[in-house]
Amino acid sequence: MGKNGSIIYQTKQRFEELYQIGKSKHEAKMVERELCIRTGEKWNPARVPGIHSISTFKQYKKIAFRFAEYARKNGAKTLEQAYPLARAWLEREELKSDWSRRREAAALAKLFGCTSTDFGVQFGPRSRSEIHRSRVPRKHDQVSEYKNRDIIDFLRATGMRRKEIKMVRPCDIYMSDTGHMMVHVESGKGGRKREIYVLPQYYERVWEIRSQKPLNEPIFEKIENRIDVHSYRREYAQALYRYCVENMIDSNSTIYKSRDGREFSREALTIVSNALGHNRLEICVKHYL
Repeated sequence: MGKNGSIIYQTKQRFEELYQIGKSKHEAKMVERELCIRTGEKWNPARVPGIHSISTFKQYKKIAFRFAEYARKNGAKTLEQAYPLARAWLEREELKSDWSRRREAAALAKLFGCTSTDFGVQFGPRSRSEIHRSRVPRKHDQVSEYKNRDIIDFLRATGMRRKEIKMVRPCDIYMSDTGHMMVHVESGKGGRKREIYVLPQYYERVWEIRSQKPLNEPIFEKIENRIDVHSYRREYAQALYRYCVENMIDSNSTIYKSRDGREFSREALTIVSNALGHNRLEICVKHYL
């Protein structure tokens, strides 16, 4: 083993540097923006140096270690020597989906501190038709709605993430000055705080669930792994968008045109995107609407 350790060890060290869970992603973006201004580089607001999501961190780390093992078997002893092997790795036949190839390229881009396009791999155009998550029935999604009635109703009412709903307490649910029922998220994805609109048709139900626990105790002690949380987030997003357009947004709202040609109210879309905890409107459009 060289002075820098094995390539596996170097990969481990690199991901320890990338670990930014619990730290503000927004602040990291502002630091990156200032750096780009000073160096004259083009700033990409969607990119930050570290990884702020625990699920993304675990997924990317797993991909990086598989690649490191592949590079080691092909004679690479350092990450520098492994870099030229990235293209062959990303073009292997095992990656049948363009989405899988993009995901692995994103993981390697974090590993090497570059962009996905630097590897010279050709990606196909992105299409909503290729998104299958929570849009086709899966055997493991079959859960009893009766036994899980409270948590499923709460998911439909708020569109919260799995981690967030495990942490929600009765004191986080309140009526705003504008008359809307809201849920406060203290630490969402990337450690960010946000306020979530509760769908009006669920006000009574959510308040009923709220009353079942002491104010400062988590409402839900556990959530079944088989519950398809993302499908309820998508259902919530569509219902909230309709409600915003019909009840909250001026008819002269500016138009947002998505990459696939669909048109949305930018103001309503921004409300939905913020409620879901996403910054980019296109992500909200592509994966939820």
